[in-house]
Amino acid sequence: MSGFLTIVLVIVSIVIVFVVIMQPSKDGGLGGLSNGGAADSVLGTGGNAFLTKATWWLMAIFLISSLALAKRETNARIAKESAINKKSKIEETSFSDDASKATDVIKSATTDAENKAAAKTEETTKKVETAFDNLKKEAETKKADAEKVEAPKVELPKVEVPATK
Repeated sequence: MSGFLTIVLVIVSIVIVFVVIMQPSKDGGLGGLSNGGAADSVLGTGGNAFLTKATWWLMAIFLISSLALAKRETNARIAKESAINKKSKIEETSFSDDASKATDVIKSATTDAENKAAAKTEETTKKVETAFDNLKKEAETKKADAEKVEAPKVELPKVEVPATK
């Protein structure tokens, strides 16, 4: 549609230029070159009135087509910007949804890792406590066994020490 309006504007502009040039001026411009002979023979004796009306009609067509083209281009630009804004909002929403999902996955993974670490720590703590208790029991058992063992009684030889004077 805008291509058609552009073509109409170009054609109307060219025709307006020729119609204005054909009109006789007060100073005898280009319209007076033929002394009105050519214009009068083609358009008749009322050629000036016809050229004046044609100029007005062509100017009205030019004005209306210019406004229509401007309105058409403005609407097309607004529609294009609206589509771009909608697309960017959709991408933004999609991105924020993806980011939200990623955040949820990270939180879930972090919670799982923390729970596994806590369980592993608890398991390790129980193993250490059990090992410590076993060592403590073993030490107590060895101490009790050691107390049960009697040391052999050894008689020491008697050594006589000379008396000092």
